[in-house]
Amino acid sequence: MESDKEIAFALGGLAGNNAHGAGFLQAAMETGIEPRMISCSSGQVLWVYRYLLEKERKAHAPDMRKLLEEDIGKMVTTKSYDVDTALLFLFGKADVYRPAFGEFAADLLRNSVRCLESISVQWPNAFVTKELLESVPGRLLVPEFPQSFFDDISKAFNDEQKIGIVFNSFDPLKGTELVHLNGAARVLEAASTSKYRWRTDYRDITSDAVRDAIRLYQYGFDYGGGGHLDGAYYRQVMLSELAFATDIFVARPINYCWIGSALPTGLAGIEDLKTKVAFNGSYAGERDKINLINKLIDDKVLAKPYKKINLVEIEIELKRGYFDYIYESLDVFDAARKCAREKFQEFRDRRQPVPE
Repeated sequence: MESDKEIAFALGGLAGNNAHGAGFLQAAMETGIEPRMISCSSGQVLWVYRYLLEKERKAHAPDMRKLLEEDIGKMVTTKSYDVDTALLFLFGKADVYRPAFGEFAADLLRNSVRCLESISVQWPNAFVTKELLESVPGRLLVPEFPQSFFDDISKAFNDEQKIGIVFNSFDPLKGTELVHLNGAARVLEAASTSKYRWRTDYRDITSDAVRDAIRLYQYGFDYGGGGHLDGAYYRQVMLSELAFATDIFVARPINYCWIGSALPTGLAGIEDLKTKVAFNGSYAGERDKINLINKLIDDKVLAKPYKKINLVEIEIELKRGYFDYIYESLDVFDAARKCAREKFQEFRDRRQPVPE
């Protein structure tokens, strides 16, 4: 394994497109490229954990594609996506989530009481339609990850000594992003631009932090008022923490543009477009900040300690829609693996000394 102190990986999570990051990490192992630091969000937390295990086991364990095949096999149990989707709706996914059917009545009662209280306070100027809609429960799923799932990931990240690991979650009440780092990442933090981020709180990696990092909107919130959200909703790809690097390989499970000949006209397509526009917008801010520094250095406006950073983007090229996010895809894995291998080889070729 070739370790380069100036390489970093940035992986963004997105439901059924997490196979993109998995394929990227598989290519890194196959080409012997090892980063100094990895940032990840949402479902990529799980794949980075698996990547660390695979690196240690090497040839004695199945590759990441085999793990993905096993994951898909647990969800695609029939030959009909309609039947499989209906089964997921009715029973959920074992050790991941279940439908919130049992909680619906209690949630509806709590919301209805709040609705009536609000109407009575505002009467006769109450907006009744709005208040009634507010009574519909927002909790659709109940997470069922075993505690060992969070404990194992937290331990693996904290035990890792060579590679810095960083992931995020978001606290909507405080408007604060929580960024969690292992010991190796703490060493590199001083060299990053993270100190220039506002409303960002840097903390250690714990089991609770892992739980917060993969908390979906559909899980709802406690009626006490608190709660965190999956960090991908706020910042899908984390670049600021990797500013020590000269080369950042970015595995993005979406593309910068809409893949297709026309914009969507159906509800599912519009929801998909909303997701992609939001994720692209959050990424563009950090990407453009790096590109601005690069340009100012080229224009000799900035000098040391500023340095240029080369962003190598591996974006998904396959058309994946709203319902595709339910299921992972081996095609997504294979395409990302192929593209990443090519990018890693180009990186190696760039680094080769020019013969005299």
